[in-house]
Amino acid sequence: MPASPDPSALSRSLALGLPFVVSKRMFGREAFFTAGRMFAFLTEASLVLRLPEPERSDLLRAGLARPFLGEGIPTVHGWVEVGLSGEREDRLHRLLVAGHEAVRRLSKSSRHRRSRTRARRLIRLS
Repeated sequence: MPASPDPSALSRSLALGLPFVVSKRMFGREAFFTAGRMFAFLTEASLVLRLPEPERSDLLRAGLARPFLGEGIPTVHGWVEVGLSGEREDRLHRLLVAGHEAVRRLSKSSRHRRSRTRARRLIRLS
């Protein structure tokens, strides 16, 4: 019987397979960014993700994740910790995609909001 893949290596491979993802070291761990924002990082035994609602609430309610409480990561931004032991590849992929898409949407909306604010400032200065 073939050995099951290392869950950290599998998570890393799935994250780097998403479009426009860059891997960097943060907090002594490997973190994954898209559009300049972090959406996930690996710890020794878990995957920490920034998830949108209702995915975040659903995972917490089902007991499949716990809120991530770490230094430098505000709890109000939807960070959850999912244990890697026994996780299926399809579920890890679905969670990574949800976090990736949420951060990309957030980046687009904040970029749009910043450009409107800048335009208002320029109009007032004129």
